[in-house]
Amino acid sequence: MIKIYSIPLILIAGTAIVMAGMGMSDVIDIKAKKEEEASSARASIDELEAGVNELEANRDAYETGKVQLAEAEQQLAEGQLQYDAGIKELEKKQAEYETGLKLFEANRAQFEAAPGQLAAGKKQLDDSKLQLDAQKPVYDIGKAQYSDGIEQYNGGMALYSENLAAYEENLAQYRGGVIAYEESLAVFNYAKDNEMLMLEEIESGQNQLDATKAYLDSVEAQLNAGKGQLDELKFYLAGVKVQLDGAKELLNQYEAGLAQYNMGLAEYNKKNAEYQEAKAKKDALDKAPGQLAEGRAKLEEAAKQLEEGKKQYEEGKKSIAEFEDGEKKVEEGFVTLTSKAPEIKAKVDSGMDPISAAREYLDEQTAITTVQLTSRTYMYIAMVIVSVIGLGTLSLLIFEKIKLGVWLGLAVIFVAASINVYGMVIDYAMSPYEKIVTFGMTAYAILLFVRIKLYKNTLVSSKNSA
Repeated sequence: MIKIYSIPLILIAGTAIVMAGMGMSDVIDIKAKKEEEASSARASIDELEAGVNELEANRDAYETGKVQLAEAEQQLAEGQLQYDAGIKELEKKQAEYETGLKLFEANRAQFEAAPGQLAAGKKQLDDSKLQLDAQKPVYDIGKAQYSDGIEQYNGGMALYSENLAAYEENLAQYRGGVIAYEESLAVFNYAKDNEMLMLEEIESGQNQLDATKAYLDSVEAQLNAGKGQLDELKFYLAGVKVQLDGAKELLNQYEAGLAQYNMGLAEYNKKNAEYQEAKAKKDALDKAPGQLAEGRAKLEEAAKQLEEGKKQYEEGKKSIAEFEDGEKKVEEGFVTLTSKAPEIKAKVDSGMDPISAAREYLDEQTAITTVQLTSRTYMYIAMVIVSVIGLGTLSLLIFEKIKLGVWLGLAVIFVAASINVYGMVIDYAMSPYEKIVTFGMTAYAILLFVRIKLYKNTLVSSKNSA
């Protein structure tokens, strides 16, 4: 009977030993896997921390770079505008040069003939100037004499006009006196012929008439003399007028020559100014190819500088983008950290640094894993001990070592119960199969102890009967 009851316990003990071996192998594998995961996690945390440190170390450079990049962008835009304006200005200057060159070629003959024409005109003006300068003293004297003559002529004309007016007034008075005399003579003759006068009246009247006639004759003589003087003065003034007109003609000829000279000089100056302007344009045309080439060279250099500026700008953008990508990756790393375990998020939410929270969580998980694996190791060792003791107990029963078997049975029960109590304390950090085997070992250990006790009682009863 003992052998029959021992077979299940032997099977359970063997199974327990095998499962303990498998469990230890699993513990070793889990330990290696957890250590690898912890090492990988620590490496990731270290990498994340290194990224954070690198970001913080480069943050000032990043902020400065952003400002410099914005300034560079504005400078590039301004430079591009200036370059485009320069291209347009060069094209405009090129068009002006080509138009000016065509215009010059169309007027080349006139331009080339201008210096000779101007020289001839200048010589003619200089000759006229010499003649005018030679005539100037004579002109000045003649003009002064003409002015004096005009003044005297005007004075003579004024005197003539004044004397003529006096003469005409005296002539009118004379004619009035003649009429009055003739009327008085007619009245006297009528009265005399009709004997209307006495002899004394006739004599007195005749004397008065004779006296009046004598006075009128003297007035007439004076008037005739005055008229002769007026005619002489008029003739003289007419001669003076002819002389003044001749002098004026000479003066007008000089002034006409001077006016013609001034007109010629103005025309010469105009043509000379036009020639000088054309010459300046010609000089500008001669210089234009070099200036245009210089402008092209400057624009080419500006294009190179713009290209270099764009290249540096793109490099700056790339550096800024790399920093921002790194910052984004760090933020994603933080999100990944906090999303992997609520415990990490809780620590971060409480104000802990994400890196410190992750490391603390990793330490906590490592400690938990160590406790679990250590507990499993203890339980596996206990399972082996229970199995070995149980097998030992069976061998003692076979050799009828009842007392020692009882004690070993009690030890098996104790160890098996201890394994279950420890398992319940650590919530059985083993697989469900190992838990079942542990319960089974405890049950069979109890059953074995009961059967040992029964077997012992049976032996005692047999001995007493004998």
